[in-house]
Amino acid sequence: MERGQGGMGAQSLNDLIARYRRAVAEEWRYLTVTVHGEERRLPLERVFFMLQARERPEPKGTEPPRPDLDPAELRFQHAGVPPSPQPPPPPVPLEEVLEKRENLALLGEPGAGKSTALRFIGLCFARAEENWHIARLRVQRPYVPILLNLQARAHPIAEKETLWDALRMEVREWLQCPEDEAEALLRAGQQDLGLLVLLDGLDEVPEGLRGAVRERIQRFADSGAGWVILASRPAGFQPLRGLREYTLKPFEHPEGEALPYLRGWLAALKPEWTDEEAEAQARRLLEQMRAHPALGRLLDNPLLLRLSAQHYAQTGEVARGRADLYRLWVEEAWERAKRRGAKEEEKPRFLQALQALAWHLHIGGGNEEADLREALQAFRVAQDDKEAAEGLRRLREQTGLLARLPEAEDGRVRYRYVFSHQTLREYFVALRLKEAWERDARRAWRFLRPRLHLPEWREPLALLVGSLPEAEALGLLRRILRARSPEERFLRRDLFLTAELAAESGYAKGIWEHLGPELRRALQDKDADVRRAAVQALEKMGPPVLPALLQALQDEDADVRRAAAEALGNIGDPPALPALTQALQDEDGGVRRAAAEVLEKMGPPALPALLRALQDEDAEVRRAAAEALGNIGDPPALPALTQALQDKDGMVRRVA
Repeated sequence: MERGQGGMGAQSLNDLIARYRRAVAEEWRYLTVTVHGEERRLPLERVFFMLQARERPEPKGTEPPRPDLDPAELRFQHAGVPPSPQPPPPPVPLEEVLEKRENLALLGEPGAGKSTALRFIGLCFARAEENWHIARLRVQRPYVPILLNLQARAHPIAEKETLWDALRMEVREWLQCPEDEAEALLRAGQQDLGLLVLLDGLDEVPEGLRGAVRERIQRFADSGAGWVILASRPAGFQPLRGLREYTLKPFEHPEGEALPYLRGWLAALKPEWTDEEAEAQARRLLEQMRAHPALGRLLDNPLLLRLSAQHYAQTGEVARGRADLYRLWVEEAWERAKRRGAKEEEKPRFLQALQALAWHLHIGGGNEEADLREALQAFRVAQDDKEAAEGLRRLREQTGLLARLPEAEDGRVRYRYVFSHQTLREYFVALRLKEAWERDARRAWRFLRPRLHLPEWREPLALLVGSLPEAEALGLLRRILRARSPEERFLRRDLFLTAELAAESGYAKGIWEHLGPELRRALQDKDADVRRAAVQALEKMGPPVLPALLQALQDEDADVRRAAAEALGNIGDPPALPALTQALQDEDGGVRRAAAEVLEKMGPPALPALLRALQDEDAEVRRAAAEALGNIGDPPALPALTQALQDKDGMVRRVA
């Protein structure tokens, strides 16, 4: 910089800017998160994942308001609603958006990563001396970044004539410097280096101040004094002139997006893990989530993935304690609501309203605005239509747990409402079921019994079993086992549902006395599909079922034997090794392949059997054996794997 500002020498000004960059970089390089009641500072670069964004076309005057949800088909599916008829524009990496250096409004649902993205952008420019802005964002100019929390700064911004006054105040607080020095830094940024103004949380500005704050932002953007990037939820957002709108895209590809995101968070939460351990644990967590439909619907949201990683790092699993995960999700939403004006004493009322709406929607109630207003009154959460309308507005705008989907029909706009994720609706339904069970278990059972095998009640039922005290949960499981649902004699649905719920809730041991004999009887059923389902149910029970699974390995049906081999391998009990070794001689190639695949989990003791399987006549069996040997990684397997490089089957050669 060749000249000073405001009477400061050039070197003094350079030193001031360098000191400012160091100060903000030291703060922005960490994220503070609450993990099981304890605040932890985690390295931002370790947990940040570069998001993608979709441009939001300028709305036409005839179009209805935009939906609160990203228009991607998968996102609508996770909310339990049909996809938007208008396909969304393709997403682009956020750094490509930044390369254009246009004034931006980054919009996203709660938990989409807006605030974290702003912080990371600011950090990259704060570390301009290390060229982070070029290497990570592909922006050449070393802007001076200023990050304003709009909710915290709303009053001074509204009271001052311009946004510039708030920026100067922010710089002074960071540097504890006189006003003229802060002014000089801003002028230098404006005229020489470039000034980057990051504005976080326009949606969290108190409603009475939001108009004035928007006006100050608009005037600053119009002035061209700096590059403006603003973050807000789409709910209630009013476009600002000259700010190109982009929506942060939910995660859509588990392997390419959710997996690296989980890996970063687990590595930060468990610094004692190596990179390889963090990768393996992230894969295990991802597999657990994908195995449960309710958890699989959470893979699109960074906040929910972060909470899942926190829960997993603490407990080693996520499926069994997922009610705790959902509770944390609701607590985060409530903290967000308080930042948007909700009062602590209103929390019970908010939760009561969410339960009422979840129940109304789950039992097939309409989801138009008028339907939900009526439901709030019917459940006595609101006294009249005016109070119901205000409550609905606040639930949407303050918690973000309720989303609005406008539809244009016959020249008018109809508003439909859904929970932001179907899983969340199921959680609130389960809370209501628990309250009903505690009041009158017999009456609650009469309601549940005809719904036991309806898919939409599966997750609320599982959450109910998992949330009850053990004695109550075991009583409910025994009722399900004896429910005598239609065609139970042939289908055994009550039996298999009891086994699933017992395994998921951790009460398998307590119910085994009643459940075990029934599952063993199912292994003798004349229907092979029932026998295979019995094997899959037994697998979830753990090591005590070993004798029954060994018996199933001799079943006359190849599909049952294959399921038994997979179950034995997944349980991973060493006494199963001889039986799995024997299964490599099965007449059915699918059974032999399944045995080879699961023998990998037995480790080095399985080596001799897998080496023999490399000579199998079935190429699929040889491929499975080669892959298992490679993953075990024992040096004695190297000569055989080297020989497999000459296999006549290309897939076997590739795996070897």
